[in-house]
Amino acid sequence: MVDIPSELVQVQEEVILTLDGMTVNSQKFLTISIHLFYQTAHYMPSTMAESYRAAIEDVISVYRMGGFQVVEIHFDNEI
Repeated sequence: MVDIPSELVQVQEEVILTLDGMTVNSQKFLTISIHLFYQTAHYMPSTMAESYRAAIEDVISVYRMGGFQVVEIHFDNEI
């Protein structure tokens, strides 16, 4: 974990996530980006709704620990 300066957190408290599915060598990933220009990818062991829900909850909890609040999530219908 990296300490985030309080000035940065105050300016960017509200986070908007953009989710997209990606396949690499037949492996499924959920890519997540935010308006802070940070991107990450999570391996998806299955494409069932429960797996996506768990991955999204994990991401939201990481942002909460950093003092951020996810206020919107955007994704396409292919996920």
